[in-house]
Formats: sequence, C-alpha cells, structure tokens
Amino acid sequence: MTSIKIIPKGTQIYDSYGRKCNHRFFVNYGFSLEENDDNESVFIVQVNPEDPQVRMKANLLHAAGLGLVKEFQIPANTKHAKTKACLAFLRLAMSSGSEMILLPSGEELKKRIEASEDDAGLDIIQPLSATNEKAVLKAMKAAAQACLARFETTIEVSLARLLIFSHLALRKITSFWQKGI
Repeated sequence: MTSIKIIPKGTQIYDSYGRKCNHRFFVNYGFSLEENDDNESVFIVQVNPEDPQVRMKANLLHAAGLGLVKEFQIPANTKHAKTKACLAFLRLAMSSGSEMILLPSGEELKKRIEASEDDAGLDIIQPLSATNEKAVLKAMKAAAQACLARFETTIEVSLARLLIFSHLALRKITSFWQKGI
C-alpha cells in the first residue's frame, strides 16, 4: 500500500478491497467470499481443427489479431462484456458455411477489439441462428466442464479439508496461548 501523504504513527488506515474475484481476495488478503458476483473462471475455447471452414475462420480470426484458440476469464454475471465476448467468439467458431456470410470482416473485428477492453469488441457477433446458438451453449458447457476438471477435488472435499485445517490451527493457537508463547 502506498500513501500520497505522511501518516502519523498510530493513525488508523482504511483500505477498500474493491470488487474482485475470490482468487484475488485470497492471494492478496487471505480470505474469500462465499457469495461473490465477481468470481471468474478461465474458459479455453477454440475452433474445431476438423471444421470444414477452419481455413476461412483462421483467416478471419488472424485478420482480427486472434488465433483459433482463445482463453477467456468468465465472470458469474452473464451480462458482463467478457462473457459476451466469449459467446461471440464461439458463434464464429461454431458457424456453418452459410452463417459465415453474416459475420463481420476481420478488419472490422480488429477495429472493434482494439477500441474496447477485454475483447468486448467481439460482441459485434450477435446470435446467428438457433442451431448456432445451441452449438455455442454446448461448447460453453464443455469449456465449463473442462475448467472444473482442472480441480483435483470437489468443492465439498475442499471445504471439508479447510474445516479440518481450521480446527487444527485453532488447537495450535490455543496451545500457544495456554503456554504463554
């Protein structure tokens, strides 16, 4: 923490944690919130290399400064620009040959992305068709499952371990107090 003025010794200092994902709270401050709308998960999505239009999609994405694989940090809020950008990327990734004519040019995508934060410019790609949107949602589900699969245990097991650890830590602290350490 940095101050812009001299703080007299003994003065109480206040710090605003701000809005953050739980991993930021935990790493920076040592706690997390049970309910946190700002939580994010890392989703890795891609254009299927076996897709018949993979070359056209690669050219479009390359012109926009993107590759066939993209990582998104998705917040819990589905209306967030990051979530919309991921959905837009997947609309392009899942588009059929006939749907590709509905997509903006790579140059237009690049301009929009460069003028925005967090790839929000991708939101120019709106739903293309019911079939495409169904494929997009299936791909989001697969990305979410892959994200969950990176954890070695379930949340229930992790919470049980934390409970055991907190009881052991409390016993150790109590022991120190009793010994006057």
